[in-house]
Amino acid sequence: VQVLSIFVHPEWVPRSLWWKKVGEQVNRLHTALGSSDRWRLALSPEDVDENYQNGIRSLILEIEGLHPIEDDPDLLEKLWNFGVRIYTLTWNNSNRFAHSAKEYQDRGLTDDGREIVREIDSLGGIVDLSHSSDRTFFDVIDMGISPMLSHSCVREIKNSTRNATRLMIEALGEVGGVMGVNFFPGFLSSKSYGDVTSEDVVAHIERIVEWGGPEVPALGSDFDGVKALPADIPDVASFWKIAQSLEEKGFDEDTIAGILGENFMDYWEAVIG
Repeated sequence: VQVLSIFVHPEWVPRSLWWKKVGEQVNRLHTALGSSDRWRLALSPEDVDENYQNGIRSLILEIEGLHPIEDDPDLLEKLWNFGVRIYTLTWNNSNRFAHSAKEYQDRGLTDDGREIVREIDSLGGIVDLSHSSDRTFFDVIDMGISPMLSHSCVREIKNSTRNATRLMIEALGEVGGVMGVNFFPGFLSSKSYGDVTSEDVVAHIERIVEWGGPEVPALGSDFDGVKALPADIPDVASFWKIAQSLEEKGFDEDTIAGILGENFMDYWEAVIG
């Protein structure tokens, strides 16, 4: 299973073209999938199971930042019909709906943001709060929504506004959320990028388990979005190193399986209800 992001850079692409660029990316994806016998878009956990049984890999579609629908929030339904199932409220830029971690930590959801979160939840979509401000995170929690942090790390280990605090991780555990650990060395550690390894990823997983519980951590590598990776994890073929380290630290087989993917699948099923 792989999550694939729709992303339109808010500074490099003129605002008038944001929605057009979304459509172009979706069209290219569906064209590619139409000629592939190895990959298929998954719209539900059941699709993932069916694809797996048939030897097919699943893609889950996400949009990173809702700024392309700022001018017309009704386009949310079109995103759903395109196959988008994960909705990251912000990228580094704040938007009509919510404030970002990079800009305004003390500002959260707007009134329009609360409405769009309710609509995402009513559709059965996943509300993703990586990149969002702390206030946005807790505003969503206060709405009774179980969110995801798709690609974030632990702030108490590496102090970055893109990372989650202990209170946020504890809140995820209380509401049944999930958190994918980002592999970007700059979010994992204060060490030089070349000195960061899978052990740093495991250190964040351990802290998430301690504070949120074993059902919270997942892997949110951000392979297609970062400029550097841990020295010994260049790709998914290296994930066994994370599993091996967790086993050596005493994690049982079920917990490791959860971290490697089952936690996210259980979470997705719960969101759909």
